[in-house]
Amino acid sequence: MSDNDKGESTETEVAKTGLPVSAPAGPLASQDLVEELALEATKHVEAVGWKFLMERNTLGSLAAMSFGLFNAAWGFAPPAAVLLWINADIGSESQTNGALFSVMQTLGTTLGYMFVGRLSEIYGRRWVMLMFTLFGLIGSIVAGTANDLNTFIGANILLGLATGAQCCYAFLAGELMPNKHKMVGMAIVVIFCFPGTSMGAYLARSLVEHASWRWIYYIYIIAQIISLALYYFFYFPREAAQAYNKLEQTKKLDFVGIFFLLAGLVLFIVGIMTGGSPYPWKSAKVIGMVASGGISLIALCVWESFQGENAFFAVHLFKDVWGFGMNCIISAVGGISYTALSIIWPTQVSYMYSAGSSWQDVAAMSCTIGFGLWGGMVFLGPLWGPIGHPKMTLIVSKIWMVVFTAALANCNPDNKKFAIACSFLAALPIGFVEQQTGAIAQLVVPDKHIGTSFGTMGCVRVGVGVIGTAIVLAILAAKIPVELQNHVVPAALGAGLPETSIPDLFAAMAKATQDAMAAVPGINPAIIAAVGRAQQEGYAAAYRYIYYTTIPFGVVATAAAIALRPIKHLLTSHVPKIVEHPQQTLVNVVGKGDIEKAGA
Repeated sequence: MSDNDKGESTETEVAKTGLPVSAPAGPLASQDLVEELALEATKHVEAVGWKFLMERNTLGSLAAMSFGLFNAAWGFAPPAAVLLWINADIGSESQTNGALFSVMQTLGTTLGYMFVGRLSEIYGRRWVMLMFTLFGLIGSIVAGTANDLNTFIGANILLGLATGAQCCYAFLAGELMPNKHKMVGMAIVVIFCFPGTSMGAYLARSLVEHASWRWIYYIYIIAQIISLALYYFFYFPREAAQAYNKLEQTKKLDFVGIFFLLAGLVLFIVGIMTGGSPYPWKSAKVIGMVASGGISLIALCVWESFQGENAFFAVHLFKDVWGFGMNCIISAVGGISYTALSIIWPTQVSYMYSAGSSWQDVAAMSCTIGFGLWGGMVFLGPLWGPIGHPKMTLIVSKIWMVVFTAALANCNPDNKKFAIACSFLAALPIGFVEQQTGAIAQLVVPDKHIGTSFGTMGCVRVGVGVIGTAIVLAILAAKIPVELQNHVVPAALGAGLPETSIPDLFAAMAKATQDAMAAVPGINPAIIAAVGRAQQEGYAAAYRYIYYTTIPFGVVATAAAIALRPIKHLLTSHVPKIVEHPQQTLVNVVGKGDIEKAGA
């Protein structure tokens, strides 16, 4: 920490907390306890400067988060990239649709965000993170040893819960840092996650080619054991939850809110993500799940509006419309652009740029989104504090993202280098924005609500991302057959294919094999070449609509960034927590009711 950082008077932080430098002796009220612990952490970090990062427990805690975050990426992207091979190995006797893999992961991740953010403020960060990390370990063992697809799909609920918890690194690391340097802590955690975040698809395919898909989960198990051990031995955050009566806190949990949240998210997410495939959108099953899930979520919001700070889903935070509310919109709506890129880009690469390329080249090109995301977090994130203009930085980042995402609409079979560059440059600000919104979620609420704020924002982000995924996939499913018809038919007829062979041609294209194409009546190598080129152009035209669709979402997120209230004054040296071991016992708390209120 620089001399200027140290020079910021402790009185400034005292003004924020309302406590004198020397806290009065005797019992502390619950809110005062949270503030006193933050003052203690701030004074410690100011005293030692940046050396606090090298303290045993701080370093071990950040390492635990880093191994956990590696698995958050490694547990989804690599198996998703080789799901065809997994299904071929263990799916033949199963009735489970392989598409449920992403449904279970998404559902678990959404719940993981919410439960970790909220429960960790009641029971403490340490034990909640140990529990959810253990969920991931159990899930990876089950998935890695599964002999049927049903078991494999079921394991991904546990893996998804762990992913949601591990993605909470942003506030777990952020609250150990001064407010103006929160994203330095996030970058430290992310920097060592490069293989999982950036090269997951490539490494997964390599494992399939040279070993087995099960090695994805063997690697996950190893990393998760390391993360679990590091959390156990080093992560001892000094927090007010240490003083809470856990039985009394459990009695006061908002179980009605939890029920509505679980019912609403499960029904809504499963309905949205199974609409179109494997079930048609108009099926009673999909309509019933989406409608009942939506009603449950509306009931949740109504119920929670009467629960105040005791609400499990913290609707009271949305009363800060221009702070927390705008930040949620930026995170959630802006996340749809990331959804479009992360899900659509690899398939676009496969359809448009795989001809004549090795699987290594195709897999590497599919990783440009991951490279950009990682680069934005690691190289742009730490600049947030030194730049010192968080709102303007956020606005510029959103505009940057919109411009390069829209530029991807110009991709065609002949501009491969342009496509690589634009996909990387579009993803670069996405990682930066994700960390900015994570930091802002911590700044606009009192320290005692940091976990709740981040968990609520993360839950909303993933939920809106599910809707974005459905929109993107529905548009693509509608446009691909139309554009292929518009491009392939004229090209085939122009090259000499008899008109009567057009149905056979499209049947052969669906099979995607050389033998099927060669069996089309009247076809020859020249026609095959013309059809291949027309297919690429048809896919380019279809994917163009996806990038057009992201523009209005990006504009909404940019408008929300402009509407965000000023937060520059919150970039101070205030530190919410430190980690220490052995921990001192917190006994200076008055009244069970005060503790319950703090945990709410």
